[in-house]
Amino acid sequence: MTVFDDDDALYKTDPDHSDDEERFVIIGYSKQEQLLVVCHCYRDDDMVIRIFSARKANNQEYKEYGGKR
Repeated sequence: MTVFDDDDALYKTDPDHSDDEERFVIIGYSKQEQLLVVCHCYRDDDMVIRIFSARKANNQEYKEYGGKR
């Protein structure tokens, strides 16, 4: 969850993975200083975040983030 606190995180929509709800992808650093990719959506008037997947960023995502480690 700490990836959502990264002020430099990249945040984009993910329209290819759902017709029923608006999904998002965030790429950012966690509190443990790992660059993560988190796929999620918001529920209950944005009070709840549902996480579909979270993983370490690959090389392309590092470049997309800006190459900062």
